Amino acid sequence: MERILFSNLLGWWLVLASPGLGQERAVVLPERIAQGHAEPASVPEAATSQRAVGSGVECRWFGHGFIYLTSESGVRVALDPFDDGAVGYDFPINLAADVVLISSESADRSGGIRLSGNPQLFRSVAGVGSHRANGIIFRGIRTYRDGRGGRDLGSNTVYAFELDRIRFVYLGGLGHRLTKAQVNEIGRADVLFVSVGNPLLKSAEWHRAVEDLRARWVVPIAYRTAKSGPVEALPLDEIDLKDYPFRKVPSNMFTFSRDSLPDKATLLLLEAP
Repeated sequence: MERILFSNLLGWWLVLASPGLGQERAVVLPERIAQGHAEPASVPEAATSQRAVGSGVECRWFGHGFIYLTSESGVRVALDPFDDGAVGYDFPINLAADVVLISSESADRSGGIRLSGNPQLFRSVAGVGSHRANGIIFRGIRTYRDGRGGRDLGSNTVYAFELDRIRFVYLGGLGHRLTKAQVNEIGRADVLFVSVGNPLLKSAEWHRAVEDLRARWVVPIAYRTAKSGPVEALPLDEIDLKDYPFRKVPSNMFTFSRDSLPDKATLLLLEAP
């Protein structure tokens, strides 16, 4: 009886101690960032319909590629909300949006139907070109999810727009180096959202995008965490973050303001929800 009990306890210990068994892998930061000192960050309250004048654009990262922006006037822009079962993150309950921008029809980026508020929705190739929605002028630039002109995985739409004098660029599921023509169409980026965990987007390719787009805040998203689920994504400790200066925020929320843009490309590391 004692031998059976010992055997059972040993079996459970092996399950819990084995990588990938019994528990999902936690996010591991690269050593220089894990040991770095996080600067104090102002964590905003939940978005409301009334915002303080000059407070900036509130950003919330709901996991994977799902970014949610709220302007000072209360206009809400959702980018690449995930679909049911595509990832392990929880979809926010009763979340309303005014504009939804979807980079591709991949299930992990095309769940806009779950948002309330009767938003204007632009799906992948339909978002290519210049558009106006709820007072926001944005441009969609056609790119691809692979390095073979979309022959393997299809198109990807990069979105560029301005909120409260801050220019946002969202690369979506980009899977290749931007061409000179695409860079010219996109323009500069005060805030650049990069799916650094995309195994098809080489580090050197998004590093070049940071340089070409003259990005100031660079926000890594869509890397593997304990809640990534079935999607293919690299964990942060396997990604070359170069030697960019960085700021760690102990929250999945941050407020961007024109006056607080860094002078040079700086990583903004939000906490995974």
